[in-house]
Amino acid sequence: MSVINRVLNDIEQRNEQEKSAQGYEPVQIKEPSSIGQWLVVLIVLVICFSGVSYWLMQQSENEEQASVAEVVVKQKKVPQDNIPNSDKPVVTQETKAIAEELVKNEKPSEAEDIRTPKVLGAEAKEVVSAVVQIHEKKPKEVVADLPIILEEKSNDIKARTNKEPVKQQKLSITPVKMSTTELAQLKLTQGLKAQKVGEIAKAQEHWQEALTLVPSLHDARVQLAASYFGENNVQKAIALLSYGNKKYETFDGYRLLAAQIYYQSNELDKALLTLSSPYLDSDASTENLTLAASIAQQLKRWPVAMANYQQLVNRQQNNPQWLLGLAIAQDAQQLTPKALQNYQQLLLFTRDQGIYNYAQQRISALQSELEQ
Repeated sequence: MSVINRVLNDIEQRNEQEKSAQGYEPVQIKEPSSIGQWLVVLIVLVICFSGVSYWLMQQSENEEQASVAEVVVKQKKVPQDNIPNSDKPVVTQETKAIAEELVKNEKPSEAEDIRTPKVLGAEAKEVVSAVVQIHEKKPKEVVADLPIILEEKSNDIKARTNKEPVKQQKLSITPVKMSTTELAQLKLTQGLKAQKVGEIAKAQEHWQEALTLVPSLHDARVQLAASYFGENNVQKAIALLSYGNKKYETFDGYRLLAAQIYYQSNELDKALLTLSSPYLDSDASTENLTLAASIAQQLKRWPVAMANYQQLVNRQQNNPQWLLGLAIAQDAQQLTPKALQNYQQLLLFTRDQGIYNYAQQRISALQSELEQ
């Protein structure tokens, strides 16, 4: 649009200059009465005036030709198809009519012919032709020359709109089938959790459900009996453990817990009887043997205590506690050589100064007895 405006402005300026040039009327010169000196001066002035006027018109004409040529070159260099829609000149009917009028008036008048070259008409034709070509361009060709980036963006938008809606996944709860053993184990765990928060009654209910599902679930029976003992219900606890001990004789846990309940209740004989001489069982637990030996020592049942401690020393020969218990049980039964040997071995492994001093005293006493 700016290019056409410049061309039209140049043409309009040229027309105004031409009209102004044509508006000059010839100077009416009255002949002087005498043709002498004044005639010569007048001729010189006319020649000077004509020369200056011709030079000024040539300069103006050259500037107009240069501007028009620059416009034509720019039109040729810049392809109209590559001009974006927002920058392309818009040719109205009025502009087209003015261009056509310029073509019709291409032939200069006699007054213009003296100072306007004929090449200006050819350049005007080229400008008008370019304007008409721009006006006659089809919109489809302009759209086809849009940048590839816009096409890609358009394709992206179409792809997004054509995408299928994401199907929302529905939350489904599928029941999991559990075996009887797994369900019983779950009840045991629930009971332990309830016990931690102080809900003892709820914990007992879970453990009873677990035993109903799997009667051989020993951990549930032990936890339930311990909870009864915690409530000072000793009879209920012992009854539950006795039933378990009779039905599952190979399980040490029932005997051990029952003996501990009796021991806490200061019923040492029942506690030792419940343990059922564990030293006779090579598979008896270490806890069972230790408790039986300690109760027998307190009851001064030295043979039972010695049998249990001997079983423990056989499992771990360098344990100071078990060596001391065995030596004391042998010393009480006057088995001096065996007691002396265990006291001497105790000195090598104990770190307790009181036990060390006691062992030295007994060694001195037993050695004196042997000398006598």
